[in-house]
Parts: sequence; C-alpha cells; structure tokens
Amino acid sequence: MLEDKIHNIEEILKHYVQAHKIKKICVSLSGGVDSIVLIHALNKILGKDFSIRAIHINHNLYEGSQSWADFCQKTCDQIQIQIDIHSVKVNTTEGFGIEAAARKARYHKLQKSIQEGEWLMTAHHQDDQLETILLRMARGTGVEGLQGIQKQFNFGRGNILRPLLDVSKSELLGYARKKNLDWVEDTSNQETYFDRNFLRMKVIPTLKERWPAFSSSVSRL
Repeated sequence: MLEDKIHNIEEILKHYVQAHKIKKICVSLSGGVDSIVLIHALNKILGKDFSIRAIHINHNLYEGSQSWADFCQKTCDQIQIQIDIHSVKVNTTEGFGIEAAARKARYHKLQKSIQEGEWLMTAHHQDDQLETILLRMARGTGVEGLQGIQKQFNFGRGNILRPLLDVSKSELLGYARKKNLDWVEDTSNQETYFDRNFLRMKVIPTLKERWPAFSSSVSRL
C-alpha cells in the first residue's frame, strides 16, 4: 500500500510536468516535510532535459529561522540542486496577522524572483486545502472562499503550480519516511493561538473521526 502511495506521488508530478510541457521548475522550499518530499520526488523523476532549482525565503520571525535556511542549503547541496536564499522583512503594522503578513512578504519576493517561463511549485496538499476552506468559511468570505487554494495561475514572468493538492499529509509523511528523508519541524505549528493551527489540531481531527473522507470530499468542491 505504501509503495502504491509513493508511486502515486511521483506519477502525479509526472502528469503535471508532461501535461503543461514544463521544462523549468523552481521549488518553494521551506525545509518542512511537504516541500522536502516535493523536491526529492521531482529530482527523482526529472531527466537532464529539465532545469530545476529551489528558493527559500527566510522570514526572520523566529530565533531558529537561519537554521532552516542552512538546512535547505545542505539539502540542495546533497542532491545537487541550485538554491537561492532570500531574507525578507515581514511588516506586521499593516493590519495583517503575522501569518498573513509573512505570506504577503514571501509571495512578493517569489514573484520578483521567478524567471521567464519558469514554473514555481509549492507543496500545498489536501489537508492545507481543507484548512484554507474552513478558515475562509469561518471568516465569512462567502461562496468564493469555497474555491480554496488555486492549483495553477500566472505568476510574475512564469506560472505557479500546486501539484500536491490531491495528496494527503499522511501520504507525504509516508513517502518521507520510506525514503528516509530529513526535514525540519516548525514548532510554531503547535501554537493554537493561530487560527490555522487551531483548526488543524482541535477541529479537523473531530471532523475526520466522524467523516474519515472529509478532506478528500471537501477538496473536490
């Protein structure tokens, strides 16, 4: 069963690369398990005809943020992939929460960094999609909020693609463990002060206990 899931992740990536005739890829690499699986799987399936690099954004929000950047550099050195590391200043005085402000700063830098004809791939997955939809519903964003995370759109001089939106977190963890991959854990993910973490830790487990297929059902909206 686990081998099937590993094969499925790699086949999904192959499908998107072939369907969009992608030749240039930039992976948004945080160092967490999701993006680590993405870059390792891409590195495995892509041949020499493809250009692949990574980009890491250091938000400078936590004491250990530099260690994340160092880990991403080490990871890319090991698999011989170029990585560009950028530091950004997160402006928390514009009325955004810290998560939203960090996202705004990150995507601003990513958009400026994307190259002509390049596809920026992020490791958003099925559970992220569920969290996003529930969060938008809680905040009253209306019908538009049910659309969740966009899978693909034009971005800067290239495009953005989130090929893992139909893959669950558990499948990504299974892949990482089977391949003996290393990643870093974001300790802030345990803080239920943040709305997304509260949903992930307190609300969604109850929903999945009642409806085990809840994530996959919502992701099809």
